[in-house]
Amino acid sequence: MRNALSRGLPLYIACLVSLTPAVWGDDPNAPAVPPRPPPPVKLPTATEGGTDAIPLTLGPGPRLPDLPESKEQFGLEACAGKIYAVAGICRDEETATSFVYDTNTGLWSPIAPLPVEVQSPCLRAVKGRLFCFGGYHHRFAVKHPNVWLYDPNADAWLSRCSMPVARKDAGSAVVNGQVWIIGGFTNPGHTLVAQIDVYDPNLDAWVLSFSIKPHDDDWPGRALGDFACAAGLTVWCMAGTEITENYPHLQPSTVGFFATETDLGFVPIPDPRCYAELEVIGDHLYLVGGCRTSTTDYADTMLILDLQTQTWEKPVPLAYPARGPGVCSWNGILYVAGGYNGKSRSDFCLWMGEDAAEGQ
Repeated sequence: MRNALSRGLPLYIACLVSLTPAVWGDDPNAPAVPPRPPPPVKLPTATEGGTDAIPLTLGPGPRLPDLPESKEQFGLEACAGKIYAVAGICRDEETATSFVYDTNTGLWSPIAPLPVEVQSPCLRAVKGRLFCFGGYHHRFAVKHPNVWLYDPNADAWLSRCSMPVARKDAGSAVVNGQVWIIGGFTNPGHTLVAQIDVYDPNLDAWVLSFSIKPHDDDWPGRALGDFACAAGLTVWCMAGTEITENYPHLQPSTVGFFATETDLGFVPIPDPRCYAELEVIGDHLYLVGGCRTSTTDYADTMLILDLQTQTWEKPVPLAYPARGPGVCSWNGILYVAGGYNGKSRSDFCLWMGEDAAEGQ
């Protein structure tokens, strides 16, 4: 049964990435990277209902309408031409409130609240279906195992098969129509998880689990603040931090990893951070915001990794520094929303990627 269910999972990666120190893409010792002219990307105009479009290039685009309420550590995901903002923290309290942004009209609308008030859930779209995994409520000190499927026709969240391990601050990624839930921490207390669990939405079942292996002294193989995304058949994850006892004095790991069912490869991060977000567009990985040595050391840059050469480009300034922002992509456009930098934010911005996003 395992072989049949895992047949759609990634193939073995033959060679692991070199662990030489990370260099920026324009470092004289870095591999040569051919110039990449930014192609035009078209974004439908809200005022004309998407009938016309404005050409945009790689870099910051116009600001979009703010979130209806400030949010941090929430789920932001694109699904079937709409962008969903689900649960999270608002004004220092967990919330279940959820909203949808129509990319054609440029308007936010409320949808049914998630059945539980949580921060740090995993929100993922799989072939036009929106799923929400887990989360945490600090006053009850409970990590949830719940899995929810949003039904847009009924405007309702439907219960699905619970996770094998209740989690918050986990990473998640969609590979071959299956959802990987990676790392994070669970009950009791703040127990760190060194495990990847794979969910098949068609079967409504958890079909595979395997361990995350340690890597030298850089990372013990478990971490909170994990965030992940997929590029084709490969899952990329930022390792986050293993420190919980000395919170808020964090120690972000210096490596990220890419994973298959059978192996891991590692790549150094030149500006380590945790509570950031990852997204892949085309052959580039975007690492957005987060915090560095403490929860108040807010990152004000976006790091961009060229997946073909595995070199980092120069960091790009963000519109504002923040940890716990929401990040997603749709049709080659990178959307960044909310986050926290002394207060929860309601900002909603976009950046241009290079190619249309896939699998959503």
